[in-house]
Amino acid sequence: MSLTTYERKTLLAYQKFREKSPTFPQLFIRVIPRFAFIALLAIVAYYIFSASAGIFVAGMFAGGLLRQLSILWTSTKVFPILTEVIDWDLVADLLEAPNEG
Repeated sequence: MSLTTYERKTLLAYQKFREKSPTFPQLFIRVIPRFAFIALLAIVAYYIFSASAGIFVAGMFAGGLLRQLSILWTSTKVFPILTEVIDWDLVADLLEAPNEG
């Protein structure tokens, strides 16, 4: 089975956190660029369109950020049990296979 780039990155992250579970800041750092982009869109919308457009995008930003924070917090609590049930030999085999793209 060949892995997509996203699947490979995910398994590499799992492998990285195998010995020591990820902390909330470690996971949050990985999503900062996405939220920085949305914050930039809110600022641009505020100045180019109107204050209400900026506030609308800022509200979407806040909702997305809160959702992501909840997911990250839950991930830090669940990951220790995942390390027990993941077949690490299979993960290693999959990572040795060539990339799909």
